[in-house]
Amino acid sequence: MFFPYSTWRKGQKKIAQEVCLAVINSKCLVMEAPCGLGKTLAVLVGLTPLISEGFRVIWLARTHNESDKVIEEAKLLNLQSQDLLRGLSLRGKTSSCPLLHGCDEDTAYLACRTLRSELLCPFLDQENLDRCLQHIEENLPLISSQEVVEEAFKFKACPHEVMRKLAIKRSIVSMTYPYLFNPHIRRAYFNSLRIRPEHLVVVIDEAHNLLNILQELNSKKVSLKTLCRALEELSIRGYEKLASPLENLVSELDSMASTGDLDFGVELSFSSLEQLLGLSSSMSFTEYLEELELAVKEMLAIRAVKGLNLRCHAASLYNFLRHLLSLRENSIIWLHNEHHHASPCIEVRSVTAINAL
Repeated sequence: MFFPYSTWRKGQKKIAQEVCLAVINSKCLVMEAPCGLGKTLAVLVGLTPLISEGFRVIWLARTHNESDKVIEEAKLLNLQSQDLLRGLSLRGKTSSCPLLHGCDEDTAYLACRTLRSELLCPFLDQENLDRCLQHIEENLPLISSQEVVEEAFKFKACPHEVMRKLAIKRSIVSMTYPYLFNPHIRRAYFNSLRIRPEHLVVVIDEAHNLLNILQELNSKKVSLKTLCRALEELSIRGYEKLASPLENLVSELDSMASTGDLDFGVELSFSSLEQLLGLSSSMSFTEYLEELELAVKEMLAIRAVKGLNLRCHAASLYNFLRHLLSLRENSIIWLHNEHHHASPCIEVRSVTAINAL
């Protein structure tokens, strides 16, 4: 086994050996060790001989910084293994694209698709992308997400597209939890990675937090403040057909808040929320969502042409309702005041979040 230091810390060598054996025998391995032991490096050491045999590693971390750290640790191994390891870490559109700063991740994906389809994105040039990819492939076998962003901007290439293309060929891809456990993001990424299941190793860092993380990833909330601003955006642009149901919801939520009904929370069914929106008679929930998507794309395109930031409250509303529709009866819809301040909100939580495992 390659090891970048002259001596092992106590427990590191055993971790490396157990990791290697677990993968060879197609077993799961649960490991607990104190902070500062060097777990990340030890696990990478155990995986290195397997990578040379064709295995590919998906490493899941809690934050972008922790995801980048995996690549930095791998660079130490490459000093002695003749660049055997090739990998990168990923980050989302909001933290890699300057056009999308300030957006939530769901809105960023919608905004990105809109910019590309309307040819409003300045990073679409295929030649720039190809030159950037060639430069990285030839010079940077291991590259963190922050380094990808820096290199992409040098070539005026899309950082997100550079990461996506690089990930197809890299043996180690480090990412945050949503890439695997958020179904929408998982479909967008894992279908393109072309990994054979029998050659896949998944490392989940800080797995003791997994149940809480799954619940958070499969929950969304929208505040009364966001609903009011979305209503204002839709009204100003003349989308009265979309604004009217939203006005009904804002009025009902505001009324509940003023009477104190939300102090302890109110649970709703999916059909009850449809009735609050007044959709059952005028249009279906699905039809409303389709109309809202078209309106949001138009508003995002207008903001892009004017050089404005792409934060859009109507887009936040769309993403919330889309998530709700995907869960339907497998959800709990909870109207309540948020903990630290009396701000009414609607929260939807999946009752089947554990199925993501």
